Amino acid sequence: MIPLSIRPRCQRQNQTIGAARASIYCPGGIANASYSLFASARDADGYWTTTRDGDARNDCGDAPSGSSSYSDKSEHTVGELKCYVANKKAWIEWTNNSFDIYAYAFRDDGDWRALFNFWTGAGPEAP
Repeated sequence: MIPLSIRPRCQRQNQTIGAARASIYCPGGIANASYSLFASARDADGYWTTTRDGDARNDCGDAPSGSSSYSDKSEHTVGELKCYVANKKAWIEWTNNSFDIYAYAFRDDGDWRALFNFWTGAGPEAP
């Protein structure tokens, strides 16, 4: 699930979030990103519900704060997505139910549009 372009920067984390089996952190570049593998999509969704919510009135990517489900190229729903700006940082969080993953990415400069563009290759369409 981790895009080839950022894999060289990634490091396995000794500590995981929630009940994750493993977590990998990929610093620098366009965005900082973290991917956590859970035992099941249910466990990943359970952690998802404990994180900050985007503004449900907007789709993520259309505004600095939003939330939505997202689909793969075949139009099958893959997971949930939310975005927001907090403490001058732009954040995107998502789940991938096919791979039991919860992930997030952020930019220190608050550029949510650049972060969303990063996510389109780091989230649903990652190799």
